[in-house]
Amino acid sequence: KWKTNRKKLSIIRTIRTMAEPPAPSVAAFKIWSATILWILAFTGGMLPLYFRDISPSLRSALTMGGGGIFLAASVVHMLPSAAGNQDLLDLGGCDDDGGGGCEHAMPW
Repeated sequence: KWKTNRKKLSIIRTIRTMAEPPAPSVAAFKIWSATILWILAFTGGMLPLYFRDISPSLRSALTMGGGGIFLAASVVHMLPSAAGNQDLLDLGGCDDDGGGGCEHAMPW
């Protein structure tokens, strides 16, 4: 009876390991991520070579759009740390020490 139970348990373990897909390793994920990021960066860096002959006004508009994206990303990146800064809350008209009277200072 022992051998029969041991054999059944072995079969169950084999079936479980066959049913579960192998987990990808962290190193493989990092390598694939770095490769994809490098390809995207290279493509984005080489893209201006294909658009050399566009009009200067269109090039200027695209440059301003890119600058706006960087500016917006930097401002959004700083919002969480600025929202918790008591000096900035006081500057915005919040005299309270966090007791709930500062809703008008930062509406989000």
